[in-house]
Amino acid sequence: MSADGLRTAGAPRRLIRQDQYWEGDLVEAPTLVRRGDSYVLFYSASSYSGEQYATGYAVADRPEGPYRKADQPLLSTSKALGASEDAVRAKSLQALWCDHEV
Repeated sequence: MSADGLRTAGAPRRLIRQDQYWEGDLVEAPTLVRRGDSYVLFYSASSYSGEQYATGYAVADRPEGPYRKADQPLLSTSKALGASEDAVRAKSLQALWCDHEV
C-alpha cells in the first residue's frame, strides 16, 4: 500500500485464510475499517446460497496484519436475514461492533 493508502504497492499479500469451521470453502468481500489504533477486517465466508453464509471479522494493529480472527461469525444467515456482502455493511457493522470486544 502506498504511504497515503490510496494505491497498491508491491506484491499482493494474503491477510486471512479460511481456517475456521464456519468459513467453509470461501472467504470474500473484505471491508477494512480503522477503529482507534486498530484495523478491523470484515469479510464474508461460506456459501452465499446456503444457511451458513456469514460475516466474520479479524483485528490487527497494522493494515497489513497480522490479523487475529474472532472465534465465531459476527452475523450469519442462521442468525439474521442474511449476511451482507456489500460496502454498505461497513457502516452497519462498525456501529454494531462498537459495543463488542475482541
